[in-house]
Amino acid sequence: MQIKIPQNKIEFSLYYNFRWKELRKSFGEPLGSEKDNLEGESHHLMLVEKEKVVGVGRIHFIIKSSTKKAQIRYMAINKKYQRKGYGSVLLLELEKIALDNNITSIFLHARERAVSFYIKNNYYKNKKSHLLFGSVQHWLMDKKI
Repeated sequence: MQIKIPQNKIEFSLYYNFRWKELRKSFGEPLGSEKDNLEGESHHLMLVEKEKVVGVGRIHFIIKSSTKKAQIRYMAINKKYQRKGYGSVLLLELEKIALDNNITSIFLHARERAVSFYIKNNYYKNKKSHLLFGSVQHWLMDKKI
């Protein structure tokens, strides 16, 4: 198992395709809905086993005059690899990127089914945030690193 930064067109294609399949496809969302306008300024990681993507995550920074924080988005681990520590390893690597960039606060919007994972990784559950696709409740969570 290896954590990689997607480096070329082929790797980014595999990365985004995995993101779409894991986070959007089952809701009938089209290919392309797994991307947003912050892709170019974000840090992307993928968990790879034998050239197959089995997990992904992204972090981007929000820097304003008085604050400097980061947001993690699009975290997903293939069901076959969940509950084996791989998600925590990937999350830790995203947090290291934040620390390397002098970020000390990270927030995210976790799907209801992922809240316990983030709590296990020392994130604080703040409040309900948005309802994705009319049915997927998200929770605003944060962590000081």
